[in-house]
Amino acid sequence: MKIFSEINNLIYEIEKILVIVLLSTVLISLTSGVFFRYFFNNPLHWTEETSVFALAWVTFVGGSMTLKGKQSAAVSIIVEKFTGHAYNALVLICNLTVFLFCACMVFISIRWVASPFILFEKSIAIQMPMIVAYLSVPVGFSFMTIHSLEILLHDVVDGVKNVRSSGQNEVIRGSRKNMTKKVVG
Repeated sequence: MKIFSEINNLIYEIEKILVIVLLSTVLISLTSGVFFRYFFNNPLHWTEETSVFALAWVTFVGGSMTLKGKQSAAVSIIVEKFTGHAYNALVLICNLTVFLFCACMVFISIRWVASPFILFEKSIAIQMPMIVAYLSVPVGFSFMTIHSLEILLHDVVDGVKNVRSSGQNEVIRGSRKNMTKKVVG
């Protein structure tokens, strides 16, 4: 379990570097595109494609990072109604569902990327093989699968950390309301 956690943390560090590089690429690409279009009246045709491809990678790698940090959006109104073992079981079912979904998406996306149409397709402006952009899906979901497996294994081995009693539910609900007020208000 410790080795798996270290591998998972290494993947997370790689993801952070990837996102920094990719967002920098988006920023530089779009800025240079605007600069050349409006100041030199000579638009660069590669800037839009580069930005879109980098943004696709950021989407899937960033989604994986949110899963690792347990920062994904969630509708917890039903989960909050349960306590104790029922809560633990529901959390395990949810985490298992996320893991299975991610694993299925890895399989489906690899089959999709391996199709002959994708393998030989090139982008219009920069003539980059489209597989480079499309690989963001299986890579991102592979990372998500590894992160969700660690969360699932942690819940199975150690149990859910917050075994809630009815009193703790009120504290957690209250703190979530406060967090919502801070974000919204």
